[in-house]
Amino acid sequence: MFMKIRYLIYLSGLLFLSQASPAQTNIISSAADLFNFLNSDHDYIKARNDRYSAIEGSPYLDDEFRPGSLSFGNTKYTGIQLRYNSYEGYFEFETEQGVKYFDPRLTRIDTVWLEGDTFLYVYFQSGRAGKQTFMKAAHLGPTSVYLHNEIILTQPEEATGYVAAKPASFEKLAESIYVQEEGKPAVEFKGKKSIEDIFPEHQAELSRFIKSEKLKLKDAEDVARICKYYDSLR
Repeated sequence: MFMKIRYLIYLSGLLFLSQASPAQTNIISSAADLFNFLNSDHDYIKARNDRYSAIEGSPYLDDEFRPGSLSFGNTKYTGIQLRYNSYEGYFEFETEQGVKYFDPRLTRIDTVWLEGDTFLYVYFQSGRAGKQTFMKAAHLGPTSVYLHNEIILTQPEEATGYVAAKPASFEKLAESIYVQEEGKPAVEFKGKKSIEDIFPEHQAELSRFIKSEKLKLKDAEDVARICKYYDSLR
């Protein structure tokens, strides 16, 4: 059932894309149109919520739904109540029919705007493998900076001696910074040791710039300044 509806979601997305002219962006604020564009498997949502009920903590970047919009192909959907499920890696939206979601693996959403933040579906390097997830844009340019907010699931622990049992729980990891050059996967920025790997050219100029500006390499705004300066040198 879930796979069938996911396939229908994909076909629906293709239909909307084929109807939009390449030269213009259609703006859709109708809840009915959005409902037709993205429909969710109610059985999946119910099973997921049942599973979440036994887990402590929250899988969401923010539990509350916030006003936002999203872009798919040449169509922009506005007036949507959204929240990001960091653990699952998808956005959910609230309708009169209940909570629904879209699967970015099947319906490739270009951009999500959530209040003052912009999220993009970013391809990034994770060890030797490549992965994709939504990241919040801190700076967009030839060399872009993203913030990655990851939530993981910790397994339950049985009681041992004087230590009480612990249920499974969602754990929010520290926010990480990623840098992406055009045409390349995003790479995690880990401070000074990342400078040479991410910015192979203009090492001397970058070193002088970082020192003269007294930049903190753990601050996304300062990393964005480094990227802007690096792009100006090329």
